[in-house]
Amino acid sequence: SMRSSASSLGSRRQSSTRAHTAERMVAHAAHAAPAKLHVPRKGPAPALIELLYGAAMQAQQVSGSYNNCLATSVSILKSTEVLDVHQNFELVFGHLASARQGMNMQIPHVWVVFKPLQLIIDATLSDVMPTEDLFDFKQQLNYVPGRATQPLANVGLPAEADTQDKLEHFCSHVPEYLEVLAAAEANTPQAKSHLLYVSLTQGLAAAKDDIKDLLVQLEGPIDVEAQQV
Repeated sequence: SMRSSASSLGSRRQSSTRAHTAERMVAHAAHAAPAKLHVPRKGPAPALIELLYGAAMQAQQVSGSYNNCLATSVSILKSTEVLDVHQNFELVFGHLASARQGMNMQIPHVWVVFKPLQLIIDATLSDVMPTEDLFDFKQQLNYVPGRATQPLANVGLPAEADTQDKLEHFCSHVPEYLEVLAAAEANTPQAKSHLLYVSLTQGLAAAKDDIKDLLVQLEGPIDVEAQQV
């Protein structure tokens, strides 16, 4: 019986080592250069990123759809499909965490990452805070992919985007989310979100060839390999 208890101890130790290794790998992934927020017109970024920011912020003003990270980020992602550059972008569900000591604030949030340079595109505007102040605030937050342990309520967001569960669901079911918007009654928050989506994607689609020519003139052909960081 001593032998059997020794062998069970050995296998237990092995599985705990495996778990530990997995933990270390996850921790390492978290430390591997996290994506960094790009603030429009501050710091180096491809012209394409500035274009997406500018167009998305304009579309929010046109539609009167503010504060809605899901509508804004999904619209940006679909715009990258319109411009045939979507393989460089991904939609990320996660939360904003305050970097300040002693503040345990976790706000469920959705953003887009430009993968070659690990740049976060978070163009979601506020209806109460001037854009510059908003970005000053965003720069103090940590963008953490994945679920929050103690999520705050997303106050003031439309019903399909007001909880962590819904944001997570629609991030992985974008076509379903776009159906919800397309079916919206007039003058509802969903209708505003739909207008944001339509004005951004159709506006870029209408100018697609000119935009692509312009980007090539500004930067040359987009060489993803060379930009890998």
